[in-house]
Amino acid sequence: MATHEHWLTVEDVAKRLDVTEETVRRLLRRGDLPGMQISKRSGWRMRAEDVDAFIRSHFRTAEAPNGVTRE
Repeated sequence: MATHEHWLTVEDVAKRLDVTEETVRRLLRRGDLPGMQISKRSGWRMRAEDVDAFIRSHFRTAEAPNGVTRE
């Protein structure tokens, strides 16, 4: 059974996270965001599911002063 993975470029992820491409590269180099560097010229690629997991793991809900979570 073949699986189809959707691969994203640094530019794709930067747009998705609304950050600079250098910020995405920094996250990759530090290992905060999983990815693989194809080559110096081709750059990095990340799986869409890994980027989604990164977003979920860093998403925080706003809390009211009394500790109640807002929705």
